[in-house]
Amino acid sequence: RDGTWRKLGGILIDVSGAAAGTVAAVIGIGLNVNLGPAAAQIDQPVTDTHTLNCKATRAALLAAILTELAAVLPSFARDGFAPLVDEWNQRHAWRGLPVRLAGGSGSGNAAAGIARGVADDGALLLDTPAGVTRVLSGDVSLRVVAA
Repeated sequence: RDGTWRKLGGILIDVSGAAAGTVAAVIGIGLNVNLGPAAAQIDQPVTDTHTLNCKATRAALLAAILTELAAVLPSFARDGFAPLVDEWNQRHAWRGLPVRLAGGSGSGNAAAGIARGVADDGALLLDTPAGVTRVLSGDVSLRVVAA
């Protein structure tokens, strides 16, 4: 409402398998429905569907998410992420903003730079003083850098 980005939910994807063989992905989606006083304990700006005055039930929200996944996953299995990159980058809340990355590329090391979006293979593009870094895996937690 005031132009400040607030986290409404998150996605966790765990991929396993051989690069040249069968690959499996487990996708977890979390959506903040009604945080209440717990919101004050979270270390980043957050919101929930209750605060946004969303009247949909949890079941209706789940049904909508599953409907969208059912529509996109067959094309993803066939064509990969590349056809979705433009749509993803249009909605990338932190694209073009300075961010701090904790644990990128499985290294456990923090990095900072400008979030440039994602590449055709889903790699996060982080513009650092050393150049654009591709973050493909690891426990990645983005945080906007305070101005």
